[in-house]
Amino acid sequence: MKKIVFLLIAVTLFCEIGFAEIDFNAPTSVKGIKARVLIEGQGNISGELEGGTVKISVLTFRDESRTTIHSLSEKLKINEKEIEAVHETDEVGNKYAVFEVRETGEFEFFIDAIVETNIEITGLRDYNLINGITLNEEYLKPSESVQSNHAEIRTIALNKFQSSSLLETVGQVTEWTNNFLEYDWAYYPGTYSALETLENRAGVCDEFATLSAAMLRASGIPTRFVHGIVYSGQKWGQHAWLEFYSPENGWLEIDSTYGEAGFVDGTHIGMGIATDPKNAIELRAEYPETAALSIEKNEPKISIDYFNSFSNEIEIKAGEKEAVAMNWESLEIELKNNTNSYMFVPLQATMHPDFKILEEQRTLLFKPGETRIEKFSFSCQKQFEKGQIATYQYKIVSLLPTITSKIIVYPEKEIGKDGKLSVESITPLVKGKDLIIEIVIENMGLKKKEVTLSIKNGIKEEETYSIEGLQRKTIQYRVSNYSSKEYTITIEGEEIFEEKIIQPKETKKDEEKQEKKELEENKVLIEEEDETTLLLAGSAGLALALVLLILLRKKL
Repeated sequence: MKKIVFLLIAVTLFCEIGFAEIDFNAPTSVKGIKARVLIEGQGNISGELEGGTVKISVLTFRDESRTTIHSLSEKLKINEKEIEAVHETDEVGNKYAVFEVRETGEFEFFIDAIVETNIEITGLRDYNLINGITLNEEYLKPSESVQSNHAEIRTIALNKFQSSSLLETVGQVTEWTNNFLEYDWAYYPGTYSALETLENRAGVCDEFATLSAAMLRASGIPTRFVHGIVYSGQKWGQHAWLEFYSPENGWLEIDSTYGEAGFVDGTHIGMGIATDPKNAIELRAEYPETAALSIEKNEPKISIDYFNSFSNEIEIKAGEKEAVAMNWESLEIELKNNTNSYMFVPLQATMHPDFKILEEQRTLLFKPGETRIEKFSFSCQKQFEKGQIATYQYKIVSLLPTITSKIIVYPEKEIGKDGKLSVESITPLVKGKDLIIEIVIENMGLKKKEVTLSIKNGIKEEETYSIEGLQRKTIQYRVSNYSSKEYTITIEGEEIFEEKIIQPKETKKDEEKQEKKELEENKVLIEEEDETTLLLAGSAGLALALVLLILLRKKL
């Protein structure tokens, strides 16, 4: 009899490796790399093998459309002996280096590869989700961490991602997840489900991927997990992201941690895929019951031969900007798709801590040849003395090497101080039988403002809220025992804002599932009744037999 030990991956970003750094301006601009990747581990086999074998399986590299493996060496050393790996492939195509060890002692293993990535961001074709996606349906199903059939997930997906375009939906999910979640190391190394992540509103790459996967599957898009290695802009480390299936393009990638959709940059080196992050296994061991095994795997070490960047696919123009302190301004960035196909463009504007900026990270879908101006609302929150002028740098991070330009800030003026109210988001959150409607409003002016909120269908009368200058207010309203009807939220300030919240309808599968559940419950009930009836019949028969026996004895 054998014991089986699984080491599940705990993927995260920004892992220390103590290896040479790379002079990347921004990882999203990297089209491809050629690198040496070294994966090492060590352990000890003790006890008695009794002629048995210790089988150690380590996830290894495989060729795929975006990755070429130029060389691969896989060895395990024990007692001054070297064992070469044989290969096994699991049911989803993951490749494992398998070492069969027939002696006890301390050991170490090495996977040494020369890997080249080459990313194509063109050639995307859209697909109408109304037609449904029938291939790869196993990646549409909910799983342990991806509760895509839960009312809370389905309600958000239905209200936030209403497009019938597959590409638009993917872009919306990527951008929403990136802005909704806060990257927080406190959630490492645990793995949290989509519902837990929705509640926490924070996590590391696993959580970004899990919540995105839930929204995509709820939107009818097959999605699977990828685990591998990435460069964060500072360090190399383990990472998790996604692939989604398009009937027009096959499997494409998405990384909501970075705001990348339709592709991931060339620093992503994929190794394994899984239906659920808890199914992602990178190290597994089997050994006789009479033996003992300890084993651990180190962080990967990466050395770069060369890298190249995207260049002619897109044009980005960002110039100097003059602004007034304590006032909301608009920074305009001009972008042009130079290709004849759809293309996703991640775009981020970063500014000095003296500035406040709204929606700084975006995932943009461009049509063939499209030119667009993206506007970022920002405000310099520092007060200046009369006549004082300050110059700040801002950066635009996208597919091109980082663009740097200037913002010249002048002392505040009376004009423009009374900025508008901005409705940042309206999010429906299902909690059991209750619906929580969460509304986030930003006061972009210096003066306190009032806003009136009403929710139609007779559930909330008008109510007025005050929001201090340059502050954000979150309003939550709970609808107890909510129904499937439509709710209309009206917000009145300087302008009137209106949005509808709709509830997901029961699908045919849901109805069939409910009918099956009811049939099973009825079956159990009938069986229980039958058992009771049989028991009663048996008791009655026994009683009758006893009566007859007594009567016979009396006769005798």
